[in-house]
Amino acid sequence: MPPKRLARLSSRSPSPPLPSQQQQSRASPAAAGAAPAAKPCVTCARQITPRSKWARNWDEIRHCSATCRAWRSVLPLPRLSAVSLPASPLAQARAREDGNNGCEWTRFVTVDHGAGRAGAGVFAFDAWVEANSLMASREGRRTTLDDVTARLDDQLGADLPPGDARLAVPLLLRGGGDGGGGGGGDGSSSSSGSSSSMWETRKRETVRRAARRLVIFPFAHSALCTFLNAEQKRREDTDEESARQLRVLAKSFSLWQGNRRLVSLEDVSFAKGPIAVDQVSE
Repeated sequence: MPPKRLARLSSRSPSPPLPSQQQQSRASPAAAGAAPAAKPCVTCARQITPRSKWARNWDEIRHCSATCRAWRSVLPLPRLSAVSLPASPLAQARAREDGNNGCEWTRFVTVDHGAGRAGAGVFAFDAWVEANSLMASREGRRTTLDDVTARLDDQLGADLPPGDARLAVPLLLRGGGDGGGGGGGDGSSSSSGSSSSMWETRKRETVRRAARRLVIFPFAHSALCTFLNAEQKRREDTDEESARQLRVLAKSFSLWQGNRRLVSLEDVSFAKGPIAVDQVSE
């Protein structure tokens, strides 16, 4: 190229970028290197790691898996005939002995006789597990999540007569029936064998999920808080003292692995082995 022409071209100002080039230059934060931070799953409180396929709808991702997406914190109990389910004498005695009065599973069963669903009941499963986790934390770091699981077993193992409406919850959780209140005496036999093993696995993970949620999320977002608020609106004889105690315990609830406190999302997500519960004053 002749020198004069080369000088004229170099003196010209650069042409403005095309609209398509301007859009390409406005890269997303993830493309620019500022990847979104990990966040907890709303069901299990484990860490959700950002992926490239979620770049466009990361704010809408709330669950880490299809299993967590399908999880329901409230279980339906069809054909439940009783309006209120007081705890059996044995369950009440155990509650007084353990100091867990107000956290028996019978408290978390409600019946809806309206909306064309006469006799349909619901069991606030996650709220029940969270409440017992909080109560167990009062005993200090010697109490593990396996001990919380044992507490739940003690409550569900109350001696109930055949056909009692309260059998709906144990049968539903153990896979021994459809949750109906008219279960016969042979319904409890289906909770043995493989069904029992499946229940043990599911129950252990449910307790760990509840403990992680209580640490990671504010108490106002918990299933227990939702239940207590609904109970206060629904019933005039609400046990306000136990509700107040649960709210106080939630403020200082903590998880421990040995002498290490599990605080961060990463710690809580990947902790293995025995995990203890405790109350820690900030």
